[in-house]
Amino acid sequence: MNITFLIGNGFDLNLGLDTRYTDFLSKYKEDVEKGEEYFKEKVLEDLPLWANAEEAFGAVTKKFKEDGYDAETFCNCHEDFCVKLAEYLLAQEQRLNYSALNSTIVPNFAKAILNYKNGFRDNERDILREAEKQFSGGYIFSFINFNYTQTLDLCVEAVKNQAGVLGTRVIGGNRHNNSVGSIIHVHGTVHDDMVLGVNDESQISDITLFDGFGDEYCSQIIKQKTNEINQRNTDSKTYTLLKNSDLIYVYGMSTGATDALWWKRICALMQSKKNIHLILHRYGAPKDELIMRRLITYIKNEKNEFLKYCENDEQRLAIQDRIHIDRTNLFQSISNLVDNEANTKLLVSV
Repeated sequence: MNITFLIGNGFDLNLGLDTRYTDFLSKYKEDVEKGEEYFKEKVLEDLPLWANAEEAFGAVTKKFKEDGYDAETFCNCHEDFCVKLAEYLLAQEQRLNYSALNSTIVPNFAKAILNYKNGFRDNERDILREAEKQFSGGYIFSFINFNYTQTLDLCVEAVKNQAGVLGTRVIGGNRHNNSVGSIIHVHGTVHDDMVLGVNDESQISDITLFDGFGDEYCSQIIKQKTNEINQRNTDSKTYTLLKNSDLIYVYGMSTGATDALWWKRICALMQSKKNIHLILHRYGAPKDELIMRRLITYIKNEKNEFLKYCENDEQRLAIQDRIHIDRTNLFQSISNLVDNEANTKLLVSV
């Protein structure tokens, strides 16, 4: 059974790292260099907009054009932002307490992914158990990492290298080993092939900013096109991994419009493969209450937020009963592992 986790920034936040764009901006505004004053000034003018820097880059194209700047200047500013962001995130990685690797991270990370159903009430847990019965063999856990950091890589590689930590799955009296599959950085890393931008041209407020410039300029802020010019086949590798999935778990990320490509693909995939289930982790969701009405309304609303990516009502009806909202923190057992005194280098090979 192929279980694929889509991992977002909530994973690093859970570890105790300050990896929100707003955390980075407080540092970025202190770093004013010659030739970038205009850009940093515009960032500081509207900090709430930059809470999602991907959307912000699409939105500020209009302002660049109105103020007489061209695509060259815009792309240089975008590149400067990405370089400084990578430096900031690399420093954040190094705040982790890596001495907890074998004693805390390995057993608890393994336990978390094995027990992905535990956050649900009896009825929904039974639905997921029944879905599992369609698949023979052990669990194969793969990961699509939407983060630039390599903290997840550390956890995955450590689990992969410790024999037996994922245990076995018993099917028909036979034992099958559980294992780790692939891990893909769909948006690159702090070291190379960083992808930061919008989903498509419709999210660029003034596409004419790029008139007269080569395709590589506009492609720098459109995610799928950035992956194409990076020439790593990242998009096709990620999509292939997704299509081979039997269950998809989205942890620590919103289903926002700048990643609409992937949400639309998941909708289509669930329509074509009737046995796939989708779990959406929702941090800060309401806890169980004495009366369930408010909670049920919340879950319905969260499902509808995802279902808006469906192509039509037929697709929506086909998949809506296979979407599940996990209100618990799957990785609670590896939270707050920051060592503020540590100056340890990242242990994952790059």
